[in-house]
Amino acid sequence: MSSGKNGQPEEEFVIPKQNAPVASDDDQAESEAAAFAFGLDIKSEETQTKFKKLARQDAVDGLASWILRAFMFSAAILVIASFFVLFFHFLAPESWLYLSPERISRLKELLLSGGVGAALAAIGKSSILDKND
Repeated sequence: MSSGKNGQPEEEFVIPKQNAPVASDDDQAESEAAAFAFGLDIKSEETQTKFKKLARQDAVDGLASWILRAFMFSAAILVIASFFVLFFHFLAPESWLYLSPERISRLKELLLSGGVGAALAAIGKSSILDKND
């Protein structure tokens, strides 16, 4: 250190340490890393077009997956609520019942036929298998 004014030592200039950006947070960095890994020329229009198309397809797949999950969650909630209504009508006193015997039998047929569970299982299984391919 050299001495500055008034005989006091000058403070040394230090560049603060900065962390490198995370590549997974940056779409362009991800595409450059993928192009480098596959030996592609990132400057070519064709390669850039392919990466943009993949990014759009990924966004669409993510939205479709979110919509399917929301549908399955809603259907499961509806089935569970229907079971609660059915059990309520079996356990509650006669004065508390609000569904007619005909509607209770329809609800029983729908819930206990196995079609609802099979449909939910088929949708869930197909969506899981599509993600693994």
